[in-house]
Amino acid sequence: MGTFFAVVSGSIIHGLGHFYAADYGTAAGLFIAEIFGVAFAVGGKGGGINEHAPAAIPTKAIIGAILFAFSWIYDIAATPSAVERYNDRQWQKRINISIKPDQINNEKAWLLGVSLKL
Repeated sequence: MGTFFAVVSGSIIHGLGHFYAADYGTAAGLFIAEIFGVAFAVGGKGGGINEHAPAAIPTKAIIGAILFAFSWIYDIAATPSAVERYNDRQWQKRINISIKPDQINNEKAWLLGVSLKL
């Protein structure tokens, strides 16, 4: 499901796959990279050595396009592992194992408690 968000919805708002996986820092970073990528791509019409030369390379536009593409591709590629980390954290919260010292019939003993939230 996270990859679906990264591919489909993420084509408009980069980072939604990581947002789904509760990796909010990475999601925000990818969204900011998308914003800068669009700003550079749209606003970067010049930037070569001589902007009036016909062969001038619009470096800002190229950098913007690369930043835009990279942030989306990274979201798609890294979302499955982010979702897996999120699921592992959720699973760890559901299992509680405790070992406590106790005294049974005047003898020292260790009590092992295991609880599982379903």
